[in-house]
Amino acid sequence: MLLAQARLLDASTTTLLTGKNMSVNPNLKIFECGEYVAIFNGDDMTLKLLPLKKYSFSSQGQTNLNSVLPVHASEIYKNEGKIDERPAIHRLSLNVSNLCNMACKYCYANGGNYYTNGMLMDKRTAFNSVNFAYRNFSAIELINFFGGEPTLNEEIIELVCEFCIYLHAKGMMPYLPRFGLTTNGYIISSRMFDLLRRYNFSVSVSTDGPKMIHDKFRISKEHSGTFDAVANNIRSIIRMGIIPEFECTYTSEHYRMGIDLAALMDFFYDNFGCRTLHCPMVIAESNSPLPVPLNTAVRLYSDAIRYSIHNLMDGVPKSISIATRLLNNLTNRIPIYHYCPAGKSSITVNADGNIYACFMLMRGRGFCFGNVNGDCHEFGNPNVIGILLENADKWKDPDCQSCWAKSLCFGCLGEDIARGGTAIQRSVILGQSGICDSKRKLIEVFLMSVADAYVREETKQEEACL
Repeated sequence: MLLAQARLLDASTTTLLTGKNMSVNPNLKIFECGEYVAIFNGDDMTLKLLPLKKYSFSSQGQTNLNSVLPVHASEIYKNEGKIDERPAIHRLSLNVSNLCNMACKYCYANGGNYYTNGMLMDKRTAFNSVNFAYRNFSAIELINFFGGEPTLNEEIIELVCEFCIYLHAKGMMPYLPRFGLTTNGYIISSRMFDLLRRYNFSVSVSTDGPKMIHDKFRISKEHSGTFDAVANNIRSIIRMGIIPEFECTYTSEHYRMGIDLAALMDFFYDNFGCRTLHCPMVIAESNSPLPVPLNTAVRLYSDAIRYSIHNLMDGVPKSISIATRLLNNLTNRIPIYHYCPAGKSSITVNADGNIYACFMLMRGRGFCFGNVNGDCHEFGNPNVIGILLENADKWKDPDCQSCWAKSLCFGCLGEDIARGGTAIQRSVILGQSGICDSKRKLIEVFLMSVADAYVREETKQEEACL
């Protein structure tokens, strides 16, 4: 494949092509793809091709790849923009249940309990959570019900939906939020199905792939497999006209069994019509055999990105979420302003009313902003989470500022903390930060994959004309 021969141009070749050293602009990245040069400019979010033999950057011969990317890719994450300029919140996550009806072996949330020993959100906390959000933000785009397993608290889910409808009807909310549900899909009652239909829910189902791997980890309280029950409920959701999203947790067991990310994309697409698979690496204790080494994860994601771009350019809507998001932002020329939305465009309220930047950062003292009920018994040192979120701001961090990939770089603070602790190291220097090196590598792979896909398409068209 042409991509396999693609290599980063060295400084001397860059000087030869341009007549000057482009390294003074840290937002430029230049790659060689066969007989072409691919130039990514993070300032204006363009990716352009230039025939290598021309040795010139004149406008003649340049091709803007933004004009040939798949249209449907721009429909995903279409609300992303410069969030910090809008007095609105993209996502309010309500952890309505710190209980779970499953016993997943790798659960990062203490069996769904977090730190509250199986608490369910009550009416007072539910009302106060919505009140807190609509009083502090001009609008709420999405309210997502989370857990634990949120379907174990159907009453509160319905209450929140009805309360929002009431506030909107009274003019206290400028527009009605969308409602979402993140569920394990194991047991869904007829009442819950009715709520999904009535309030036009979007649904994200956590499932780990084919039955042979899913049933190894996502088990019931009685230690039996759950795949068949989950698959049946997914099909019921689809029959309702809801196209579910999927979150698949990747483990070393997937890798050992020869199930890579491309295979998972095929499985979810073929069985459930999943177009964009979200597949994070497992978060587990350091002594657990389940985590995937960072270098292996980068290789897996790189292969999945190449496969995704190949599919999308061939008109097959099957991709990994990282590729879809990067493609959307490149297509629309919108930089990714926040490395992580936690505390920026999203917040989480736990069942006890404590406010966190994200459910991935619900770690008790030191990570809590406050409490919607005014019960600050868990309120810790705000400097801990404040410093963490400040360090995640790409437009303030000096290393991020001088990094060519900053306009497309994104990640998960919760995952980063699990890998490296709260003192997350960032560096523009290769070899100083494993997290930064991995992000740059994946963005390189993405950009070269898009350039390569375009070259292949151009070659096909030229051959068709012969």
